[in-house]
Amino acid sequence: MRLFLFILFSAFVVGCDSPEVTHTWSTLYGDSGRKATVKASGRSADPDCEVVMSEYCQQIDGFGYTLTSREANMLAHMPLEEQHRLIYALHGVDGAAGDIIQLAIKANGYERYMEGAIDKETAARSIHSSVAADSLSFVPYLRNVLDFTGDKLIWAMPMRPSADESVYKNDGEAMSLYKDYQYLFLRNMLDAGVKIDMTSPQSDLDLSRRPLVDELSAGRFISGYLGPAMDDINVNICLGSVSSVSYDIDAILDDDKVRGYVSSVAFCDTVNCKWIADKCYGYGIGKIIAVQDRTAEKGSFKTWERIRRMIRDGATGYVFSGLCDTTDIPSTLVVVDPDGNVDYNSDYFLFRQMGRNISPGALRIRTRGRFSDLLAFMNRDNSVVIVAVNRSENLKPLVININDYSLNPVLPPESINTFVIKGDNGFFK
Repeated sequence: MRLFLFILFSAFVVGCDSPEVTHTWSTLYGDSGRKATVKASGRSADPDCEVVMSEYCQQIDGFGYTLTSREANMLAHMPLEEQHRLIYALHGVDGAAGDIIQLAIKANGYERYMEGAIDKETAARSIHSSVAADSLSFVPYLRNVLDFTGDKLIWAMPMRPSADESVYKNDGEAMSLYKDYQYLFLRNMLDAGVKIDMTSPQSDLDLSRRPLVDELSAGRFISGYLGPAMDDINVNICLGSVSSVSYDIDAILDDDKVRGYVSSVAFCDTVNCKWIADKCYGYGIGKIIAVQDRTAEKGSFKTWERIRRMIRDGATGYVFSGLCDTTDIPSTLVVVDPDGNVDYNSDYFLFRQMGRNISPGALRIRTRGRFSDLLAFMNRDNSVVIVAVNRSENLKPLVININDYSLNPVLPPESINTFVIKGDNGFFK
């Protein structure tokens, strides 16, 4: 009944003589990608929210997902038709149009060397084997993505070694091996026709199990090992994931040589994201990618709350923590059954609402008012995108002022809503 009333309302407003605004929404009831047109009227004197078109914030790099070698291997062995259907759902114009792919890579030989189980020569041979195995898993899927959809921001993120911190080495030989692994992986991917845009010196700069032990070691590794190697193949360095309760960012970035190699920072610290963003902007780093913690509580509204908070606090992009699995676990976007059939979970539909409509290069627009469960952006083509959420079980009328107009949608119960206003439809002068 509630959905019927909403569709009836939408049918009424389509007939009104006003600039048209496309409304797409997904609900927890399983409705996804439904469309309607909402009413625009004269500016309201008492709006729930105002989109302040004169106040622009950070530039957005996009939205994406993490891909492990196990997931890539699963996808590469899917029937080609099913794989293309999934790629379209993730990157096509009617799908999520994901802009960032984070590759979670891992070299067992480096881990075993750090644990003291093997010598350097054995570790080097194992690293070459790891790189070859990674190519067999990542390359087929990524080639199909790039052939199918064009350029993406691809980011290699080595997983941290699992050994206890007490056995870590921060000497030159350990750093040289760590650099060799990343260089060989990236070189191999580039030779296979997959361009990697950036890589990270480690997956977690945290208080335990960190491969580079301390800030000085991290800075020395970037400036003396990884940075020069990445310059050789034209790959940027992303520092991360950082946290305000672990590494002192100043101790790493307050070095001109280190900072010359670092183009971006990644983090999964929701609570302290503004602290991290302010630090990075202070050092002139404008690409700040928020990464979904795989241990975080999942569900569309919980994920949305993290995205909303991180974007408002300065993040320029958001990466979902996992792509696929054979069972419906919370950290993945899709489930792939043994026959290669794909089912999509609630986070996929949130990813789709964000990624399909907010393009890389968009600017976040400041909003204000008593209703704050939304984000607003302006794309390069001057279209404005508003993402608004109704977490309640009831229909929610909403009044949003934009320049001389007011949008008056009714949000369906428990829904994630996207409003797209084209730049040439009379809203903007």
